[in-house]
Amino acid sequence: MLKGFKIKSELSEKQIEADVSAYLGWITPIGRSSPFRLIDIDEEVTGADKRIDLVIPMYLQFKVSEGLKPLNSKFNLSLLPFTPLQKIRRFRKRLQLKDNPTLYFKLRRKARTATEFQHNILLRLNGIENVSAFYVAPLELEKTKYENRLYSSMKRFSYRPFEDRIISIHQNNWLSQLGFVPFLRGHISIFPHEKVNTSKHHYSFDQTGCEIGWHSPDYYKQNLQLSSTIKNIFDNATSNKYYWQNPKEYLEVIQSKFDFFSTDKNSNNDFKQLEEIQRFGQELYQRYEIRQFLITTTYEQIEQLRKEK
Repeated sequence: MLKGFKIKSELSEKQIEADVSAYLGWITPIGRSSPFRLIDIDEEVTGADKRIDLVIPMYLQFKVSEGLKPLNSKFNLSLLPFTPLQKIRRFRKRLQLKDNPTLYFKLRRKARTATEFQHNILLRLNGIENVSAFYVAPLELEKTKYENRLYSSMKRFSYRPFEDRIISIHQNNWLSQLGFVPFLRGHISIFPHEKVNTSKHHYSFDQTGCEIGWHSPDYYKQNLQLSSTIKNIFDNATSNKYYWQNPKEYLEVIQSKFDFFSTDKNSNNDFKQLEEIQRFGQELYQRYEIRQFLITTTYEQIEQLRKEK
């Protein structure tokens, strides 16, 4: 009766990472008409970036969601073994959370060469003021359905308005679209909330991206789809000038919090500081596979946004 309760995902972590990273870069307009640029660890930093004055760092840890079939409504919970996955099913049935199916992922084990759990690094990053660090996991298990969300979402931006006329990224039309893009809505975003000393923890959630459970110990809360999280970040970027980071000051913060990273003593100019932050992202990814994204702008562009509001 207890056999066959797991539903295997058809996706891979690398595919999810590649698709989400590419999509975020694709929908972020680049050029003189846009006040922002999105740079990730694979993005080439050029001489044109010398005028970047401010950044908003984002750190994403991509996970594959696996599935669990729901328990029969008449099932006696006392008969269920206390294995980690069965505990998730027991917990969600007892609290009457959505579970048809339940999606989940497990925290990653500490790498042999790592001094800390990946989860705790993500938590430490999220604790830095005006930095967003969170897990991203798909709400689909089937590859075809996942890719259909991606392809249908591309049509929303296929008319390339940012190339055809002067338009600002913060306009309501663009931001409102972000909140309803099927591909972004097809992922959950989960912010780490407590430090761990073992990887034997799981997050569980339903296919709408709500009712998130944290297991060992058990509790649940509401959270956000990736579309809402990204929209909130861009909303803050356009409406709050204090949401941005000065690159030099941010370099000092990350150097004080992460002993595996030391800055170049010659990083005195803005362009060099941006390169150093990108190098931190590359080292972070190499050690913990947490991917860094930087939203960048200039003082002039922020001032122009304030005048247009």
